[in-house]
Amino acid sequence: MKKLYAFLLLGLSFSACQQQPAPLATDQVNTLVGNAGYVAATGQQPTASTNDDARVQAHLAYAERLLRHSPTAGLSPALAQRRAHVLDLLHTYWTAGVFPRNYDHPGERRPCFIDRDGRLCAVGFLVAQTVGRPVAERINKAHQYDLIADMRTPALAKWVQTSGLTKQECALIQPTYGYQAPVRVRKTWSR
Repeated sequence: MKKLYAFLLLGLSFSACQQQPAPLATDQVNTLVGNAGYVAATGQQPTASTNDDARVQAHLAYAERLLRHSPTAGLSPALAQRRAHVLDLLHTYWTAGVFPRNYDHPGERRPCFIDRDGRLCAVGFLVAQTVGRPVAERINKAHQYDLIADMRTPALAKWVQTSGLTKQECALIQPTYGYQAPVRVRKTWSR
């Protein structure tokens, strides 16, 4: 098991050195580990008919496990405590199972920081819970459908520095979401 974590961390370090982020795949829930969380949870690859929330939830549970087992020797005691708190919040988030929707990118899996219904992604939730929803909304305004690796906003950079996580670890957390057409509500008239 330790070899698996070391291998995954080595892969994360390698991909952090690449200049361009990996292109988004239409079938991968995370750009760094793909569908590894779903496979770990179910023993099989997801299919086109697999429930997207189940895929996201399995991925986030997997990411939490990886991060809890990652070395933190370089962190100050205050940052280590902050990291533990952030990971506890991540656990609360994924067990609740309320995830944003990708309403705007048909045929693509895309991250979505905050969707039009106000649902936050995992990293958005962590930001909102620790430094406030207005900070998450500022990040969303500039980067709603962007990968963490592509986000260049001071608000996110400052949060990452104080979270106990690295930007690469935030990218590990960040899932992508399959397209969901918005539901149109039909008004009914009664007399």
